[in-house]
Amino acid sequence: MLTDFNIALLAEDPELTKLCIDLAKENFAHQADQYLLGAEALPHVTLCQFEAEPEPERLDEIWSAMEKLKPAPLDLKIHSLCIKPGNAQNQGTYWAGLSVGLTPELKALQQKVSEALTDLNIQGTTMPQTFFPHITWVRCEYRNPPCLTRMPPLTLFENSYRFSITLGRSNQYGVYKEQLYSL
Repeated sequence: MLTDFNIALLAEDPELTKLCIDLAKENFAHQADQYLLGAEALPHVTLCQFEAEPEPERLDEIWSAMEKLKPAPLDLKIHSLCIKPGNAQNQGTYWAGLSVGLTPELKALQQKVSEALTDLNIQGTTMPQTFFPHITWVRCEYRNPPCLTRMPPLTLFENSYRFSITLGRSNQYGVYKEQLYSL
């Protein structure tokens, strides 16, 4: 049976992680339907979501391919607060979160991750041509319109944050539930 996984970037700064979770909960806990950051949903920047057999040997093979890419931690900037309508399978929903600046290094890493998975005969759902780096806070149905009660501090958009590549267990909505491997 196939399981959902995610190659993603996690922030090394615990204060950024805490801030994202706190802002998501304070602003959207009463609206969340499918996704809300917290203990069961870690803030992350998805590089590639995919399904794979959950056997340890297969996961070791996938992680070995990621290690061969020799990805250094990336310093990324939060670009903006976003609230966007869902499309395709997410029609009728909106998501809110933070967009992350698409640097040449980030774009190249996402492309390499996608190619490495393809070489392992794994079809990822995050395509390089549509890659939009972001940290999702919440996904809600349209019947719950977004309403911010607390804005992020301006320093969130002024600083760079270090992120490291990881492999984690997720679900069909892209919720990053558990980190399994990291560099």
